[in-house]
Amino acid sequence: MSDTALVLPLPTDAELEPYRGAAALYRAYADALAIGGDEALGTAITSLAEIATVNRQGEAHRKRLVGPLNEHTKKINDVFHLVLDPVAEAERIVKRKIGDYQMEQRRKAEEAARLAELERRRLEAEALQRAEEAVRAAQAASEAATLPLFVERQEQAVATAGAAQEAAVKAAVPILTPAPPPKTVQVGGAKATVKLRWTFKLTDFQKVPRAFLVLNETAVRKALDAGIREIPGLDIVEEPEVSVSSKPQDTLKRTFLPAKSGGKYSW
Repeated sequence: MSDTALVLPLPTDAELEPYRGAAALYRAYADALAIGGDEALGTAITSLAEIATVNRQGEAHRKRLVGPLNEHTKKINDVFHLVLDPVAEAERIVKRKIGDYQMEQRRKAEEAARLAELERRRLEAEALQRAEEAVRAAQAASEAATLPLFVERQEQAVATAGAAQEAAVKAAVPILTPAPPPKTVQVGGAKATVKLRWTFKLTDFQKVPRAFLVLNETAVRKALDAGIREIPGLDIVEEPEVSVSSKPQDTLKRTFLPAKSGGKYSW
């Protein structure tokens, strides 16, 4: 396969000049146009037919130039789609499975962390309960003692409470849990990165806020074409739509040109 770029000539100035002249002429005419009566309306319709003819001729000229290129491009795209569509589908499948695996590993890590936190809280609660029981036992024993023994047992109670609280702190140390999977995994020269992004799945259309809904204009226009004239929330009105037809002619080659007079064009 050759890498040489296909270069095709653009339309020449000689080909484009009639269109440039017509564009300047008709745009100036359109800007200056004022329809004040039936005669002016008739002139405007005649001019509109000429403008539409120029548009059709220019579009036909353009299609003659790009038609073969577009057709050739379509054939190339069809060939490559036929060959590469299975490859593209394989890429989507592998990406999905890698993402599913990484998300499952993340879920397992989060579940392990949740269970570890529950276990930490359980051990902490047990340690605090033992500390409270030790303090209550020491206080009960000291209440019936003589003064010297009372002081001694109070000191023992304080020491016991301190030891119990220290045990509770140790029990509060987080338990080791599996780390979440790395975002990027590299194997040799290949590297895959899994990024989390927010997306959505529709569960109940009726509950979606109006701000996220879009009017189906195609369905509305079909309803109007079918004769429906009342739709809640819509103001159905008529507006003019002008179409034009004329006998086939080569407007670009006509010799008659408008003459500028008094700031407007007369035809």
